[in-house]
Amino acid sequence: MKKIAFPLICFLCFTSYAQIPSKSSNDNHPPALSAIRQSDLKHDLYYLASDSMHGRRAGTLDELNAAAWIAQEAQKEGLQPAGDNGTYFQYFPLLRTVTSDNSVIKINGNNLNLWKDAWVTEPIETNVNGNVLWLSALADTVKPEINGNIVAINIFPPTPEPPMWVSLWGFRYVYTAIRQQSDALKRHGAKAIILVADSTASVALTSLEHVLDFEEGSYDLPGDYEPADDDNMPDDVPVILVNADAARLYNNPVQALPLACIKTTLFILR
Repeated sequence: MKKIAFPLICFLCFTSYAQIPSKSSNDNHPPALSAIRQSDLKHDLYYLASDSMHGRRAGTLDELNAAAWIAQEAQKEGLQPAGDNGTYFQYFPLLRTVTSDNSVIKINGNNLNLWKDAWVTEPIETNVNGNVLWLSALADTVKPEINGNIVAINIFPPTPEPPMWVSLWGFRYVYTAIRQQSDALKRHGAKAIILVADSTASVALTSLEHVLDFEEGSYDLPGDYEPADDDNMPDDVPVILVNADAARLYNNPVQALPLACIKTTLFILR
């Protein structure tokens, strides 16, 4: 468990002048509004979003550097600290759960390299061993044979697809497709799910590796975990994304997966 410095003063820093009540009878603008310049806002935004901040991931030095920079800017503007122990920071415990590198995933007895051939989409501790039922179409996700079995299916485009103009389109495509298909299979009783990356997901896994960071796990506040609201949606089903090459291990075509056997032992670290 780590204590994380959370920069609560972020918005105060950038809008401090705008908080002053208007005293002008000519308009409704705060008297110091003219001190807020677009160039300053752009500078601050671009600095926090720059590559030098490395994404500001929670619990890392990059996040601490970003928080320290915001506190420094707040101090320059004359804002008084209101955080813990007279600082600009409020500290709180943050729980991070990750899939252990000691986890094992095998198809037909062949090890898959974690985070290279196979990606565990959510940290979960489980031990699954059995034959794989291959589904060839989205319509197959309602088959009664799914119940109690390990199932595999290609990733199909999500419905609807993210609009092409949105940022990180590939990221949104992959996550939406994973959520839609895995939710459908979970509802019908799958005990483990293998999703085979399509061409779009394969490109995203390479070009958006820093965004599709499945190995980074999940973050929660203590006591903040809530089970799924849907009673038909179990939260203990492993969902594994594999690339097409891994699914064709040793010249076995993807279509041969019904005859394949997968053994998965996943450990989690908190």
